[in-house]
This record gives sequence, C-alpha cells and structure tokens, in this order.
Amino acid sequence: MPIRIHERKMPISPEDVRTILQAETDRFGTFFNLDRILYHEARYSRIAFTNYKEFRAMCGSPSIVCTKRAAIREILIRRFQVPEYKLYDKDNKASVSKEVVEALLKDDTLTEDVKRFLELYSTISKAEYMASYLQQYKKLPISLMEDMDNQRMVVAHPVWERLSTSRFSASSPSVQNINRDVCDIYTAPKGWQMVFSDSGQIEPRITYSAFIRDPLIQHLITLYDDAYFGLLHFILMTPAEEETARRDMGSIVKREVTPEEKQKRQRLKVLGLAGNYGSNNLSAVDAELGPLYERKIVSHPARKEWEANVTAQVRSGADRFFGYFGTPVIPENTGKYRKGDASWARHMIRCGINNPVQTTAAELMCFSVQYARKVLGPEDHIGSYKHDEGMFYVREDRVDELAPKLRECLSYHVEGWIPIGSDLHIGRKESLYVASVF
Repeated sequence: MPIRIHERKMPISPEDVRTILQAETDRFGTFFNLDRILYHEARYSRIAFTNYKEFRAMCGSPSIVCTKRAAIREILIRRFQVPEYKLYDKDNKASVSKEVVEALLKDDTLTEDVKRFLELYSTISKAEYMASYLQQYKKLPISLMEDMDNQRMVVAHPVWERLSTSRFSASSPSVQNINRDVCDIYTAPKGWQMVFSDSGQIEPRITYSAFIRDPLIQHLITLYDDAYFGLLHFILMTPAEEETARRDMGSIVKREVTPEEKQKRQRLKVLGLAGNYGSNNLSAVDAELGPLYERKIVSHPARKEWEANVTAQVRSGADRFFGYFGTPVIPENTGKYRKGDASWARHMIRCGINNPVQTTAAELMCFSVQYARKVLGPEDHIGSYKHDEGMFYVREDRVDELAPKLRECLSYHVEGWIPIGSDLHIGRKESLYVASVF
C-alpha cells in the first residue's frame, strides 16, 4: 500500500531528513564500481579523440578544442556564415549551449556541412564533459570490500545540504542524478543488493492535484494512469465532448494508444517543459498541439486564478511561497536576478508558480525517508535519494521481503489527489554502452 497522507502537515522537518541522509551515508556510504568508471572514462576519451580529426579539419585549426566556445561561435559565424541571431539563447546572447545547438540541428535552412560540424561539436563536448565528470568518482577511496560482482569499488560519503526549495543536494561527490549512460557505476558491497524505487510523474500529478484542480483533468490522468496521455486527451476534446464529459465522466472512453498517440504524448511533454521554462509562443514549438495547449492548459481558469493569486502576492510584497504541506520557500538572489532589479518581480512570479510544486515534491520525500527508515533493518541503508527516487542497500536475504515495502516508500495516496505510484528495480541498472567484459 502507498503512504497514506490524511493531514496537511509535515510529520518530520526537512532538516531532520537531511540529518538522516547524512547519518546513513556517513556510517555506510554510497558505492561505485571502479572498473566500470575506468571503462566509461576511456570510452568517452576515445569518442572525443576519434572525432577531433574531422572536427578540426572543418574548423581549419589543428589544435582547437570544444571548450573554446567563443572560438566555436566565431567559426560558425565567419567560416560557415551562420547568422549570429540564430545562435541567440533565451537571454538573447550568442551561445553554443546544448539548447542552441539542438535548435540549430533542426533548422532546415542550414547546410549539411553546418549540421555535421554541430553534430561533431555536440558529440565531442558531451564525451569530454562525461570523461571529466567521472573524475569525481575515480578519485574516491577504494573500498577494502569487493562489490556484488567481485570487482573493485570506491566508496563515497557525500555532504547533504538542504536547498531553498527543500530539495536535497549531495555533493563531494554527487550521488544523485547519475547520467543514464553511466548508471551502471552504482554498485553494492558483497552481501547487499541495490533496490531502486522511483515515483512516476510526480510533478505533473502534484500540479493537477494541489495547484490546478480540475476534476476532469484529474479523472483523465487517473483513467490513463499517465499524466501526459490524460492531458493529451483533455486538449484534444472538442467543446461539445468536454461538456458531455463534465456531465458524466463515466462516459469517457480512452483513446487508443497508437504509435501516433505516443508521438503526440511526447510532443505534449515537450510543450509542458517549454511552458514551464517561460516560452510565450507554444505554437512555434508545435504548430498542431501548441495552440490547443495554450488554450486548454495555459489559459485554463484554474491556472489563470493561480497566476493571478501569485501576482497579487508579489505585488503585495510577498517574499516567500509555500509547499502544499506548509514548508516555506524563499527565492534567492542569483547571478541573473537580484532583489530590487526591474526583472525581480517577474522572477518572483515564476518562482511562485514553479517552486511550490518542487517544494511539495520535497515534502513528499520527507514522508518517504521517514517511512523508509522504519522499513529498513539495522544492516540495511539508504544509498541515495532525490525527490522522486530512492536507492537502498538491502541485505541479500531480505530483498524479497523489503523490496515491495520500499516500492511503497515512493508511492503516495494524498486525500483528494491523483494517485502517485512508483516503479521498482532490483539490482544494477545496466548502461546501454557497457562492453561484454562486465
């Protein structure tokens, strides 16, 4: 059974949760397979090396490196005649960021030579970044124990910090958000097994449960057990279909999940991300679904009311917002936004929309950590946590008993909400790129 939450209050403070996470990784640790780290480092270094010859020939420079981004911009503009405005990022500055490069690769007006140059730049940049990223694990102390596969492993004792949104960050090194390409570097000591549990679509389910409450949208998401198929069904409804559905939700028939519907679902997910990051022209993102999303979601009365309330709070001098369970979040000064600047009010309004959702996810994680610590035995440990996933070290003879309970740790049944379920994975998450030597 999922964690059942009946009251709108926290059972444990975020600071107490930080203390639990710190104690767990201090006394046991989080483990990484050293041989896989070395393999991936060599693989990425080889990718960069083998692509540089063609890239440098296209640049007309035998020694240029991808980290010299100003030089790369100039080559695109001067050598390949790419108009400078096409390199502008969301801050209207010329850039070769990942987002700009992805947009250029989709630009049908650019020549094949330009696109090949960008593909090489993207490939090399990612490879160099990943080889560098893996250094933080390579430098960790080698454990005296072997891992579950009788291979060498290193052990991390990260430093946990609570962020302004009450999410938790692990540093020195990071043990969260390991890139999927190298997810297999996670390992467990011999005698233990890794159990992964992660919440499904936690942020959209929070959004349409706690902040944009529409019974029809909630019903559709629950009907499909998928936030994006539910939202897709909603925006594709004609006014007459929506009116009928609101009168009798039991009459709604699920759309057939065809390959075309799956493709539309992915496009809708992209629209949602674009809207969250401030795009004000979703029609340009998707000519078919963009106008529907703007009309049915962006202009939804509940969303407009939410935005109006946040705007009124900011204009009244509010300096903080709150998660669903009451945890405050105070937007901080950043390099781009500082209190007193002309752009601060707009920044605060964006924070007032986005931060409470993130903080609510962090609040649910607090419920989860408290529950997990009750489930785990004295020899079982929390290996890492983020707001929608936990990784646990469980003694091998207790995996069958504890795995279902740990799945429940990331499932939530909040009264009046769309259910938040979770997935379970036992053992190593294999990378697509691992050689058969492992």
